[in-house]
Amino acid sequence: MEVLSENFLKIGQFQGVALLVLAMIITLFTSFSERKSVKIFAISINALSYAGALYLYINNYLKTGPFEDFLVIVGFKESILLGIIIFCTLNILFYVSFYRFYEGDFTRIIIMLTFTLISASFLIISSNFIIFFISLVITIFNIFALISSTNPGNNVSGEA
Repeated sequence: MEVLSENFLKIGQFQGVALLVLAMIITLFTSFSERKSVKIFAISINALSYAGALYLYINNYLKTGPFEDFLVIVGFKESILLGIIIFCTLNILFYVSFYRFYEGDFTRIIIMLTFTLISASFLIISSNFIIFFISLVITIFNIFALISSTNPGNNVSGEA
């Protein structure tokens, strides 16, 4: 257990992303079940991971101060923006939970939402152009996939 905590402290500014990836993996394994209790578990795991990621980003900034590297910059401005994005994503999670709970693609939407949050986090803190461009493309792709998967209309191609 000590090795896990030491490695978790070594990743520094990416602790929030690691927590979100862990929640996404747990949600991926719960996506095979259609039971109501498993879906509630997936919602609670993701909501807690969003809140935990927000706490970790703010706590890392308060403990270490502004962090600047060749790849990422985490300052006051980025911390505030990450907080706003995570809060909005938490609201979207609750909206999806209320209106799409009994649909078959519910856990897929939650996984895409978490992956969108991860790529948006990298978009905010990236300082290198390559990481910025890749995370921008992935974030735009994920937002498009979320919008198209939550479309209440007909999914038949070719109809006008």
